[in-house]
Amino acid sequence: MRDLRIAKDRLPEQAERSGFACWAEMMAPLVVGLLLGLVPLPPLMPPPNPSPIPVAGQPLLAETTISVPTVQSAPEASAEPLKATKPSPTVTPGPAPATPVLSKEQHHVADFITRTYQVAADQAGPIVVNAYRAARDAKIDPHLVLAVMSIESRFDSKAKSARGAQGLMQVVTRVHARRFEPFGGIAAAFDPIANIRVGTQILKEYIINAGSAEGGLKGYVGAAGNGNDGGYGSKVLAERAKFAAVAAGRAPATSVSPVAKGQSVPPVQSAAPAQPAQPAQPAQSAPPQLSLESPPAIDRPRAGS
Repeated sequence: MRDLRIAKDRLPEQAERSGFACWAEMMAPLVVGLLLGLVPLPPLMPPPNPSPIPVAGQPLLAETTISVPTVQSAPEASAEPLKATKPSPTVTPGPAPATPVLSKEQHHVADFITRTYQVAADQAGPIVVNAYRAARDAKIDPHLVLAVMSIESRFDSKAKSARGAQGLMQVVTRVHARRFEPFGGIAAAFDPIANIRVGTQILKEYIINAGSAEGGLKGYVGAAGNGNDGGYGSKVLAERAKFAAVAAGRAPATSVSPVAKGQSVPPVQSAAPAQPAQPAQPAQSAPPQLSLESPPAIDRPRAGS
């Protein structure tokens, strides 16, 4: 009996001890997991917006919505660095090339060329203006320059002879190639401005060497060493008188039969006179005297056809 009582007294102690042992065995893995970080810790604070608990007899409270600003992620850096671009400057178009302004005298001459030689008005005007400019720089009569063009090419800037003379004043480019270098080469022989400039300079040199317009024209046509130029000089001087009359507002004595564009200029034919004839006298004032200290050297037989 005594033993039974002792056993009964020890039974609660053993039961309590066995319960603690069971709890320790259950909590041991949890403690180890917390220490090793395998088990997440429970939240220490409740969520900021707990869901409302419905209460009998009271309406549900409206849920509070908290707006969280959206944070835009920065764009990924590109492989190449961005290059700073300069704004392109505003380009203002320049003025269009001005149409040459003709004086009253030049207008008369340009109109005469348009009507007589079948040259377009927009081509005759620049030809007259550049002929006057080239003659002024060379200090010779501009009507003489125009007269040479009328006989040589009939104001056809694309005229070309069988002997290699080209352009308005029929300059032989194979002889005067160096003269066209400032204008870009011999291809500029068909450019009206370049051809007028070069031809006027050549005519000036012949006039200086010969001492007169008649002698200069004989050299220009390639007859400086001959006694007869085939009437070339007389024809040019007659044309010069016509241009002088037209420039002054008077009608020329006779008109020159126009030559169709693209046709070659017929060569000057020399005819033997039936009886000795007196030298032809031009019906105009004497050409202006040129004053240069030393005449330039002549390097070609002819500038014309």
